[in-house]
Amino acid sequence: LVVDEMRRFKDDFLRQAQSPNDMAVFWHRKSRKVVLAVLLVNKDGNPTLYRGTNMEVSMPTGSLCAERNVIGTALAEDLSLRRSHLKVIAVLGLHVPVFDRARSDSTNSVTNDLPGAAAEPTTPGSPRKQVVRSYPKISKGTHTTPASTTLSYVVEQRDFNPLRPCGACAEWLKKIASVNPEFAVLTFTDSDCQGFYVEPAILY
Repeated sequence: LVVDEMRRFKDDFLRQAQSPNDMAVFWHRKSRKVVLAVLLVNKDGNPTLYRGTNMEVSMPTGSLCAERNVIGTALAEDLSLRRSHLKVIAVLGLHVPVFDRARSDSTNSVTNDLPGAAAEPTTPGSPRKQVVRSYPKISKGTHTTPASTTLSYVVEQRDFNPLRPCGACAEWLKKIASVNPEFAVLTFTDSDCQGFYVEPAILY
């Protein structure tokens, strides 16, 4: 449920990023680093999925992280929410090329007015190969892969997954996990969500 919802969320975000809106010029104006989060809440046997994104409007106030944003969204939706209702939180880092162009256009509008100013050329990052080790062992029916099994993915150089929660978010997650040890954090091998890791939040 969580992985499928994250894939849909990513597609929706990238589609909206192509439209005229305030995402690049305001909501992510400082670093253009996009982080998406999906939270699975199971209350009374009814699973519900929530979405959240980071926002970086002003660096003195810091970033509003996607993880804390999505938890706040769930609480605002249901004020009776308990920590035990939170099951899985997924985190995905996303590089959005159109945001780079928005930054370049913004910079050029200033520097091009200066004598001798020229736009700095941009080159896409070369692909890199990410090797994923199967730890813990992966069970496939009656067969269990050896611990030495590896999987390789070719990903963009700018792909910064798997993305673990920052220190502030980790403190939130650990406090939730202190009364809900089964609460888990899901991260991805790459921005295409080809593979994923699941770790107990209590370990953060």
